Amino acid sequence: MGFRALASFCVLAIAVAACGGRDAILLEDGATAGVSGGRLGAGGALGFAGDTARGGAASTLGGATSHAGSSTSGGASSATGGSGNVAGAPGVSGFGGFTSSGGFTSDGGATSGGSGGIDGGGGSAGTTPACPRGCPPVVLATHQSSPCGLTLDAQNVYWTTGDGAVRTTPIAGGPVTTLAANQVNPCGIAVDADHVYWVNLAFSGQVMSVPLAGGTPSVLADGLDYPYEILLQDGMLYWTNSGNTGTVMRMPRSGGVRTILAQKQQHPVGLASDGRSFFWSSFSSQSIERYDPTNGFVTTLATKQGGPSQLAVRNGTLYWATDGLGTVASVTTMGTTAASVLTRGLEPIGVAVDDYFVYFSDNQNTIQRVLPTGGDAVLVVANQVGAWLLAIDDTNLYWLDSAPDGAVMKLAKPPRFSFR
Repeated sequence: MGFRALASFCVLAIAVAACGGRDAILLEDGATAGVSGGRLGAGGALGFAGDTARGGAASTLGGATSHAGSSTSGGASSATGGSGNVAGAPGVSGFGGFTSSGGFTSDGGATSGGSGGIDGGGGSAGTTPACPRGCPPVVLATHQSSPCGLTLDAQNVYWTTGDGAVRTTPIAGGPVTTLAANQVNPCGIAVDADHVYWVNLAFSGQVMSVPLAGGTPSVLADGLDYPYEILLQDGMLYWTNSGNTGTVMRMPRSGGVRTILAQKQQHPVGLASDGRSFFWSSFSSQSIERYDPTNGFVTTLATKQGGPSQLAVRNGTLYWATDGLGTVASVTTMGTTAASVLTRGLEPIGVAVDDYFVYFSDNQNTIQRVLPTGGDAVLVVANQVGAWLLAIDDTNLYWLDSAPDGAVMKLAKPPRFSFR
């Protein structure tokens, strides 16, 4: 979680390619897809021989076109990859191609015909995604005042707002539900199968919970020194107290005895876990710290990081963004190597990671990505005003826009080849 204005202890808080197009598309192997065809016959079932009637196209299974793919008033030939189209609009050929007013071909290098015209029924669709070059971002919620915390489960997105609300909406889109209101600057948020948990970022802050099904919020801990981020692991809640006491604490998720894991930290904010150790960013000391629960030791993994905030961990590596230095950096979770700079951005803030890319937001209203090994940053989405905190799952990237009136956003991760 970004720590954009520590002094006030509040959060002030990404253009994508359009799908489709009428012209043929040139793919990596040089194959082309045809433009729109003419008026063709009814049908569209796939066959091996490819006999044609009233304007279809013929092909053989091996990929060579037979009889030149002739048609009466339009249409196109379909070669390689799969069975030919019979007696209908030349729709889809090959493994995974599809047509939509100007064809698209897949890896086979075949030429597939364009749209079939008025009467023709297209061929069967392949496996190419609906937006092979990337889809536009989706607005899940708007008019969210200074959204602060963000988390996910398999079905829903959850967030907190500066006007004291804890809210949720389905990942697929739908109504926004307020789970709690009248909270004092709720920020970090976590979720399990039964409850949502959050911290109220205040001088005498609290750890709170409410059932997913709704109900009255419960105070699990109070009298805390500006609690900022929270996570849930193995039935225990962990959080950072970002005030002058500078502690990292643990407590059973139902409440009870609190345990101090680390103290005298310099305004700890971001918090992450790899399932074994716990990591946090200390904003004022500009450091990245690790807590080992097997021995209780706290180890400094990196220093001089210019005010790190949100953390993300994947495959034995910890990642963070430092708007003070304008870098996205990483270090192994065991600290076996020195911290390294992956890329330099324009005041990067939030960070998220999957098996292929490290994503980060920046103060130029964009979200970008870089390989985990480093390199040049590539634009993912632009014109996201105040984009900062990120979250990720196997399918989508999520983020909070803090301005002009706050939004919760989602972007389907395009196929990996489209990023190369």
